[in-house]
Amino acid sequence: MEAQSASLSPRYAYITSCSMDLSIANGTATITASLIGQKDVTSSKIKCNLEKLTGSTYWMQIQSFWASGTNSANLNTTYGVSSGTYRVVGHFTCNTETATVYSANRTY
Repeated sequence: MEAQSASLSPRYAYITSCSMDLSIANGTATITASLIGQKDVTSSKIKCNLEKLTGSTYWMQIQSFWASGTNSANLNTTYGVSSGTYRVVGHFTCNTETATVYSANRTY
């Protein structure tokens, strides 16, 4: 199955770029995320929340994943899932700035 990706290149003082991918195959969700900060960044953090659609409108948080670094951070993780529709909400923080990115919905 193809990966659904989302990326953001905001014009912030600290965040240079951030990106995130969600793919699901054979009952396994793969989440990758990357955050790059400016040269003066001293703390970079990624938090990705895997969510499942319940009913027609409610997104239930299934699991959270974290990664951190100094000037940049990278996350690459897998998680077992059952049938349903999923998305990832990524929170990317450099120093005091946070950008939020939503992946495309992925149905398995």
